Parts: sequence; structure tokens; C-alpha cells
Amino acid sequence: AFQNGEDIHVATASAILNIPPEQITPEHRRIAKMVNYGLIYGMGDWGLAARMDIPREQARVFMEEYFLKFPGVARWRERLIEEAKRDGYVRTISGRMRPIPGISSEIRQQVEMALRMALNAPMQGSAADIMKSAMIRIDQRLQEMGVRGGMILQIHDELLLEVEEEKCSSVRDMVRSEMENAWQLKVPLKVDIGVGRSWGEAH
Repeated sequence: AFQNGEDIHVATASAILNIPPEQITPEHRRIAKMVNYGLIYGMGDWGLAARMDIPREQARVFMEEYFLKFPGVARWRERLIEEAKRDGYVRTISGRMRPIPGISSEIRQQVEMALRMALNAPMQGSAADIMKSAMIRIDQRLQEMGVRGGMILQIHDELLLEVEEEKCSSVRDMVRSEMENAWQLKVPLKVDIGVGRSWGEAH
């Protein structure tokens, strides 16, 4: 779906609800988005049911359909959990280590928290690695371009820059290129860029 430029949440909704993509509504997409993020971050049927305000049995059906349609996600989760249990840590895309201390605990709640951490850390940590790599390149390019101003804020996967108006177009193209090519992945990185005289106007 990613490589074909499809909306991953629409693709997921179609898969787990057995509805053609063209018939997916915003509500269907909202459901799929919660399933996507919930399951890759280690949420179980109880958590998914509570998040979506649906019966646990319905959440379990969604999970079963999801892993049936996307078996690679299940294998990826299993691999991360095995690594965390074996090594006591997981790694981000750049190789940074994140210790998972509770993975061998005899206390069930600590183990459950550790398992969620083992799935969450490589995802969010890798996203941070990619963002920091892009920021370094963007800062270098801004200096090469002789741009006054520069990056003034970073929030998760978002950057806020302040630049001269006459260089806005060239900086926008540069930022898009650097962010979309910050890391070579099988999945394309796509960036949305807004321009305005204020953060609110640009957002």
C-alpha cells in the first residue's frame, strides 16, 4: 500500500472490514487508524476495545482479521519480542540500544509494560533517528544556501522554519528533498509542507 501511494488506513479498513476501498468512510478510516497504531504498539484486545469503545470480542475479531491480512506485522512483533527477551534490549534503525529491564520480571504487569516498550521503542526511536538525520542535513543546506533564519522548532515529525520570503520556494523544495531522503527505506517517506506568515497559517 505504501509503495503504491495508497492511504494505509483506508487499505487497513478495507482489509479488516471486508469493504471495497472506494466505499470506506471517514469513520471506517478512523477505526482502522486506531487498529494500525494500537497493534504496532503492542495493544491487546482489552486495550483496543477500550480505545475504540467496542466489545472485547469485536476488538478480537479486528485483531484476527488484521494479522490474517498483514502477517508481516505479526512476524515483526514476534521478532522484536524475541530479541528483547534474549538480549534485554531492542535497537532503533540507527543501532541505538533501548534497554527493556522488565522483560524478565516475575510481575505480570511489568512484563506487559516491557513488551509494549519493546514494540514501541524501535518505532518511535527510529522515527526520531530519521528526523534528527534530516535536521542535520537541512541545517547544513540552509547554511550553504545563505539563508537567514532557520529551524526554530521540532515537534515529533514536524519542523517549523523561519526564512526570508524570497527564498521560501527554494527552501521548501530543499526541505522536502532532505526529509523524504533522510533514510533509505523500502517504504517511501512522504512530507506535507505548509507555507505562511505564521505557524497557524502554514499548518
